[in-house]
Amino acid sequence: MRIKKIENYNKPKIPNRSELLSANNIVSVISIGLLTFTLSCSSNVKIIEKDANSSDSLSTNYPNPFMPTTIINYKIENNTNQPDSVNVSFYNLEGKLVRTLVNDFQENGEYKLEWNGKDENDEPVESGVYFYKLEINGKVVGTKKMMLLK
Repeated sequence: MRIKKIENYNKPKIPNRSELLSANNIVSVISIGLLTFTLSCSSNVKIIEKDANSSDSLSTNYPNPFMPTTIINYKIENNTNQPDSVNVSFYNLEGKLVRTLVNDFQENGEYKLEWNGKDENDEPVESGVYFYKLEINGKVVGTKKMMLLK
């Protein structure tokens, strides 16, 4: 099956999605038009929501599902004048590190990243579900799920 890019299409179609969380795995059923994807991953992958006491934030990527690139926004906000240690990394369903886009010190502010669906060796990754995680000063701010289509 081949998915064709539609030119001059201004409004992305947001898929219908239902999620079931269990102690053993995460299952997503995503429907896009006539296509339905059922995905699951191992129990060692955990989705961590934003800490309510933190003003740092990680936004959902756009577009999602995506091909060939996606944008991720995040915000760093602290009460000190010191830069924070920031790490933004991508993982596959097994929890294996695919790529790290940010591993640096950053000042307070809003940041935008673009991921092109390539691993650390600049090789394209397979279609499927991936997770991205924002860590600030060694603390996980949030983890989100995304889907790459080819």
